[in-house]
This record gives sequence, structure tokens and C-alpha cells, in this order.
Amino acid sequence: TFTVNTAGAGGSEYTDIDYIIIAGGGAGGGVAGGGGGAGGYRTGTMTVSAQGYSITVGAGGAQAINDPNNGNNSSIGSTSAIGGGRGADQYSTRTAAGSGGSGGGGGRQYTSGASGTSGQGNDGGDTTSGASPGAGGGGKGEAGHDKTAGGSYGHPGAGGDGSSTGNANYNGAT
Repeated sequence: TFTVNTAGAGGSEYTDIDYIIIAGGGAGGGVAGGGGGAGGYRTGTMTVSAQGYSITVGAGGAQAINDPNNGNNSSIGSTSAIGGGRGADQYSTRTAAGSGGSGGGGGRQYTSGASGTSGQGNDGGDTTSGASPGAGGGGKGEAGHDKTAGGSYGHPGAGGDGSSTGNANYNGAT
């Protein structure tokens, strides 16, 4: 919990704070699967008053051979960043890539990358049918790279680039 103990400047009961919220990244898919998407990334300013605000830090998605998981959401009060999407998994159950803050990358069978959330991340990359291993998961700065070369082994598609912005300085504290 984040607690605001005092009123704002000049006796106001409210004050503005700058925030950065980053959610947990998605798990990568196994056996020629796609890369997990980056957790959603949000920045902004919110007006707060003297009270407590719930803070949630989202964990990264767990990797299970048959079922990679999306990352978990992070939040401050009611403002949330969406967890990253899982990469497509090519093991026995063959799971499609998951949407999220940034989308997971496509794999050998489920070739389409998943969607990212507007303003928080980008789409996962796609693979051509039979390409192995899979495409990269999306990042805040760009979409995951596509995987086009076939073959049983090779280099996976690269993940999307991250992004950095903002100033987390309030009343001289960083």
C-alpha cells in the first residue's frame, strides 16, 4: 500500500504524482514455441489525496511444458498495466500465443503472434508455417520480430525493443 499522509502544496487536499507501472512478462512457449510478450508499460500523472492506495506488482508468467502463462497485471489504485502474453507452445497441447500488454510470439504450428494492448505494448511476431523455433514476443518499443526461415533448428525471432520515458521525481525524492 502506498499512503499519502499530507495534503498538497498550498493547503490543497490533493496532489499530483507521476507514476510508472510495468506488468509481468509472459512465459515463452516450449518446443519451437514463440517468445513471451513484455508486460504492459504505463506512465502518467494521477491526482491523489491523503489516504492509502493499493499497489500490485505482477509476477512474470509461469512456464509449464504444456501451457505457458500470461504475465500478471500490475496496478496503482485503479490504474493497471496488463501482463504480457504467453508465447505459442508447440508441446502436446499446442497452445496459441496470448494477447497482453505486449503479445506473445507465434510458434511452429500456431503461427500468428498475439495482439498487444494499445498504449502499453506491441504485437508478437508471426512465423511462417514450419519455421522453427518461433517468433519474438512484442515489447513496448516495437513488435516482436517475425521468424521466416524454416528448418528444425535456427535462431528465433528477436523480441521487441523496450522503451524508457518519464521522470519519477516527486518533491526531490527519486
